[in-house]
Amino acid sequence: MLARFPDGNILIYRQMALVTENIVGKLLDGALERGWGDRIALSQGDRHWTYAEVRDTSARVATALKTLRVGRGDRVAVFSRDTLEAATAILGTIYAGAVAVPVTELGRPNDIRDRLLDCGAVAAIVDADLESILESIRSEVPDLREVIVFGGSNPGQRDFRSLIRGASPSAGPTDVEADDPAFILYSAGARTASNIPESDVGQRLR
Repeated sequence: MLARFPDGNILIYRQMALVTENIVGKLLDGALERGWGDRIALSQGDRHWTYAEVRDTSARVATALKTLRVGRGDRVAVFSRDTLEAATAILGTIYAGAVAVPVTELGRPNDIRDRLLDCGAVAAIVDADLESILESIRSEVPDLREVIVFGGSNPGQRDFRSLIRGASPSAGPTDVEADDPAFILYSAGARTASNIPESDVGQRLR
């Protein structure tokens, strides 16, 4: 899959696979079919997850999101440091047919607000130590109805680990169309995706 930053601002990465072929499903389920379940897929320092572990967690994330009525085409922001959990939150979002929107932890509150408004995020998955930033702008993001917290412990918070622990990993990936978005990336200073021409975002998977 090849894609680029039109005008140097925002990348909208589309599934661009054959109709009904989910790109993360192809990656993770395909790895297990090839017998790669025990191979290392993701690493964070001394932590390592195999393809089997990444597929299991990503499928659980997808099931949990569907339980929260997050479906195909819905935008899910992932506001986190670079962790294994954040990676599987992104992969699980795409596995569910939704659109992942990674948000840098270095962003200012107004930038984060503008990006969530621009993409129309209905859910956010956030680090516990960043959750207060999200809460400070949540009232200004009317479409945001679900917040899931890595390590959430406060009353009313949905804890990521508890949520996926109770979710089934058995469901397969959501079917998608060839031009369904997979994720949206905002580069530094970009707040809107309104000027991105859809024809310029990628090429078909070969």
